Amino acid sequence: MLAATKGGRIELHYGRPPGKPEYVDEETIARAVKVKLVDLYVSLQPLEELVAYKADRFTERDSSDLRRLLRECGDRMDLKYLTEVAKKRGLSLEKLLITENRVMLKEP
Repeated sequence: MLAATKGGRIELHYGRPPGKPEYVDEETIARAVKVKLVDLYVSLQPLEELVAYKADRFTERDSSDLRRLLRECGDRMDLKYLTEVAKKRGLSLEKLLITENRVMLKEP
């Protein structure tokens, strides 16, 4: 997973949680946004997959990331795909409130 901030910092996350299926498949690749970094083309994971992954892990850092992602992009997400991704990958969306038009983080 590649994450970038507006300030230009880029983080590369590799691997998967123990006991979870692989996160990259043909559908992920088809939905990925293709960008060019320097002279290398990379595919960025779809937002819905990042949200499902972070909602399942839900560490303190994931919580702040989720709040920002959902505040900025929650109304543009494909909620059907988010739900499918979670089911297919065995991820829990318990921390999320999914309405007909938007996804939000549940308040504690």
